[in-house]
Amino acid sequence: MLMTLAALNFSDPIMLIGLLAAGIPVLLHLLNRVRSPVVQFPTLRFLRLTAQKTSRRRQVQHFLLLLMRMAVFALIAMAIAGPLVHGGSPLLAYGMLSLLLVGLTVMAIMAVLLVSALERPKVPVSQAFADRITPTVSQAFSQALKPQNRLRQMGLPALVFILALLAAMSGLFGLSTNQFFPAMGGSYNGASTACVIILDNSQSMLALDGNQTRLAHAVRQARALLNHVIRPVQMAILLTNPGSKPIPESLSANRLGVLTGLLHITSTGKALPMRELVARAVTLLDQSKEPDKMVLILSDFAGPSSSDVQAFAPLKQNPSIALVLMPQEFSRPDDVAISDIKILSGQPVMGSRIYIGGRIINNGETAVVPRLHLLVDAIPAAHCHAKVELGPAGSQDSRRTIKIAHLLTKAGYHVFTLALQHPSHVLAWADQRSVSLNVAKQVNALVIGASPTLQVDSTAFYVDAALAPFTGSGNAGLGHPIWSIVPTYAAANTVATIPLARYGAVFICDVPRLSMALADKLSRYVRSGGRICWLLGSAVDSVEYNRVIWKTRHLLPAPLVGPVVRQTSSRVDWIDIRSHIFANLFKNQDPFRRIVVVGRWGLGTDGIPLGHVLSKLENNATFLVQHRLGNGRIYTFASSPGGGWTNLADTSLFLPMMVRIALGNASDLADTTSFGPGQAVAIPMPAVAAGTSVEVDIPHNAGPVNVACSQTPAGLPQWIFTHTRRTGIYHWHSFNYQYAGEFVVNPPGDEANLLPVPADNLAKEAPKGQPVFIASSVTELLKELAKISQGTSLMPGVLAIVLILAVLEALFANRYKPAVDNIGAELNRSSADLSAVSQ
Repeated sequence: MLMTLAALNFSDPIMLIGLLAAGIPVLLHLLNRVRSPVVQFPTLRFLRLTAQKTSRRRQVQHFLLLLMRMAVFALIAMAIAGPLVHGGSPLLAYGMLSLLLVGLTVMAIMAVLLVSALERPKVPVSQAFADRITPTVSQAFSQALKPQNRLRQMGLPALVFILALLAAMSGLFGLSTNQFFPAMGGSYNGASTACVIILDNSQSMLALDGNQTRLAHAVRQARALLNHVIRPVQMAILLTNPGSKPIPESLSANRLGVLTGLLHITSTGKALPMRELVARAVTLLDQSKEPDKMVLILSDFAGPSSSDVQAFAPLKQNPSIALVLMPQEFSRPDDVAISDIKILSGQPVMGSRIYIGGRIINNGETAVVPRLHLLVDAIPAAHCHAKVELGPAGSQDSRRTIKIAHLLTKAGYHVFTLALQHPSHVLAWADQRSVSLNVAKQVNALVIGASPTLQVDSTAFYVDAALAPFTGSGNAGLGHPIWSIVPTYAAANTVATIPLARYGAVFICDVPRLSMALADKLSRYVRSGGRICWLLGSAVDSVEYNRVIWKTRHLLPAPLVGPVVRQTSSRVDWIDIRSHIFANLFKNQDPFRRIVVVGRWGLGTDGIPLGHVLSKLENNATFLVQHRLGNGRIYTFASSPGGGWTNLADTSLFLPMMVRIALGNASDLADTTSFGPGQAVAIPMPAVAAGTSVEVDIPHNAGPVNVACSQTPAGLPQWIFTHTRRTGIYHWHSFNYQYAGEFVVNPPGDEANLLPVPADNLAKEAPKGQPVFIASSVTELLKELAKISQGTSLMPGVLAIVLILAVLEALFANRYKPAVDNIGAELNRSSADLSAVSQ
């Protein structure tokens, strides 16, 4: 509760009731005031004049002591009420207050002197006394009692009284006017403040504005806040992104240490959620015993720093914490950024065409049509260009996706970079983004059948023919094309001795049953990144499949039910054309409806099985399902081309479907070679390399990191690399250099958005009743903090005045305390005067 009068207010004004205590000395004076009877002593009648002079002098002295005592009580009450300087300079307010108090004190003294002079009565001189005094003495008495002489004696006190009145009025005017004190708060200082600064060092803060980045401007403001403006007693810095050098996240009174930490702030890694940072700040402030607490956020409020509407929810735990938002406002740049890149579709093998997509953002205020091109290993690829029309920032058309096709002509790891042909350099890191892909020269595929050799018209026969359609595949000298797939046939009972890691895909074609050892081997294979395709025909033993394949290993999407064989056929009614198996084959569903199915297996109860359904029949029965297991994929056909169950092998769809399953999806591989900052990377080492360590070279000459082999919960070997804060291309190789590869870490795409959210909108998300202040500059922040400041406490000054008055009161009281010696001297002096008069 505050009582405000321009520069002065009181934090606890109800305690001003203690001003009534100033009347205690007056009350005691009145109670102890006893009038003595007047007794005429004939022999002492000539002492009347001297006694009256002494009495008047002591009346003045007692009145001054009374005023001092009243002032002491009044000032003590004011000190308890908590006097505060409200606005302006504390030193000026102290000066005005002192001027007022001194003026009032001098006025009181002069008033006493004036009243004493006005009320001084004429001295009654008896005729007998007049006859005995000399003419000189009689003339002196007469001159002293003349009115003009009395007025002359009042002149100096009156002049001093007027000057004191002017001084008191000047002090009162100075304290009450808005000219010196705006009555808008105190002069803020952090003498009792604990402050946590959340400094946004996300990638968007690297945007250039003139010759400096937003981050450099924010760091400079943070230094000014800690060193000059707020100067909190306790302070801490929380970064949105992990920097190259960590900063202690704890409250500290070591200002120099915190300021030194600001010298090394960079932008690396991915931004933490703002809600998590605010929660950390609240936790730190709860540990502080300082009465004033503040969370100050320095940010451009673009991208992830403003995306969470519940960012300030942790402040509910302590409603007294002040929230200060300092938006780093800059001019809107004419900037276009690439926020994302991915391989949309295609097979990662030579001769295949892949499609690379990118998401483009316009951060400028005007519509633009940027042109982009594709670079392969930093070299522009021929005929790989695109342009896109983007609306102004904030509009629906300000974000668009493009797609560029590229024909793979070289095997091995390659880095594909989508870049702006004319970059703005405002946000340099967002002018391009990259993805790495391991392109195979050929893919080995293993076809597993029930017979020791490949039998004509069997399911394995049709699959093998689809995977190797050209006689003499791989022999370019005979004029045949070099085919991307090299199939190998093996009987189910011989697969136990075959290393599956050398094969990109395994096709299991209408095999009646599998041993548990083979099932375990297939499970390890697919979990480590392999692909399995089941073609379930009439020879399958559903009981054994459910027991060995489904129940514990989940190599099937659901338990088998059936078989279901009907005289009337069903056609394929729907396929997912977004799947890489069917993408870009046909424009609509009609060609796929040529597939006719007579016999099939039911998956579960024909409900939705585990995974993603890629194709359904007319009766809504599932025909093809894809599901993930570990790092690999499993494709399950509920029917097979052998045994007369379906005409799938006779259609033009069978070959591309089998080929695409064998080659895999380039986008799946891109997921293992393109990452974001801080994301864990699973090095794609084969399982046969278990126990071998991997060395990863961090970009920008940050040194290699050794990655030891560990195990998954399923007991499979894995190599997990977690040091991915830096962006760039990471190269890895096994200890013996038998295996090698690379992957890319891109900057976080959501931090490429430079469109800020207004700080006023963010302030509305703060808990109700939470003090929130918005300031774009240090000067504006000082004004905002001054508005909430209760002022600088005047209690020390008031108590100092009380102490001075108490000392003066003691001195005056002891100086004029009547003593026996003084009375004796007075009587002797009076007797001498009497003798002189008598003579």
